[in-house]
Amino acid sequence: MKLARAMGLWVWMTASCATVQREVLHLPAPNAPLEVRVAAYRAGSATIRASLWRSWRVQVGDEPADRALREARPLLENSPEASQILHERDQQSAIGWGLMGGGAALALGGAALLPLSISDGSRDRVSPLVPALVSVAGLAMLLVGTFIGGAAEPRVTNAVESYNRWLWDVLALPRALRTPHPAPPASGLAPWSAPP
Repeated sequence: MKLARAMGLWVWMTASCATVQREVLHLPAPNAPLEVRVAAYRAGSATIRASLWRSWRVQVGDEPADRALREARPLLENSPEASQILHERDQQSAIGWGLMGGGAALALGGAALLPLSISDGSRDRVSPLVPALVSVAGLAMLLVGTFIGGAAEPRVTNAVESYNRWLWDVLALPRALRTPHPAPPASGLAPWSAPP
């Protein structure tokens, strides 16, 4: 149990303290011609392409290959709001993984003690109910950790949308324009577009 708590604490501290170096963006000045700024937005905007459990793929501009989230994160870190969202996601995921690890340790520990409590020896030592309750508590922790970790994943979409809004604002693109971006991805998540 102490090992599971230590591992959960280590994962949380690692996620909380980790810093990601920003990818340097070479953006035109806000007073550059509109066509240049639109082209810069198209080249630098991000789109969620697909998502499986903890394997988000991000397409940047018209790049031929999608980037894994860890590869796209230095780009997304340019937006302070996206950076904060991703940091909160890391913390929530670390809490979820910590609870899952602690829950698995409790469940396995309780299951390992169950045969000892019902052995032929003295029944005065431990009631079989105690290891069973420990196992049930561990399974409950595991389930709660799974929900917490899973609830952190939609934050990636919010971070990408925040980054696109930041890029739009930095390039001082007119709000009246619609985002000049390719068709929505197959995953059904449309890229952010400026309000009409």
